[in-house]
Amino acid sequence: MKKVALVGIGGMGFVHYNAYKKLDNAKIIAVADPRIDMAKGKIGEDDVKVYASIEELLANESPDMVDVCTPSYL
Repeated sequence: MKKVALVGIGGMGFVHYNAYKKLDNAKIIAVADPRIDMAKGKIGEDDVKVYASIEELLANESPDMVDVCTPSYL
């Protein structure tokens, strides 16, 4: 199973988040978004860690892949 980290869980990030939840060979282990309260609200009771930045996420987790879902200007 591939461990996935998601950067940004706004509109499109949340679409990706829900898509990964339906896959048998992938598991979201962490999300990075500076809007921590909003991210935790979208994740709900799922066992996913939330970080304020990608740097913090990568310092604490070892994902197999990182899905970046931030606005283009970022």
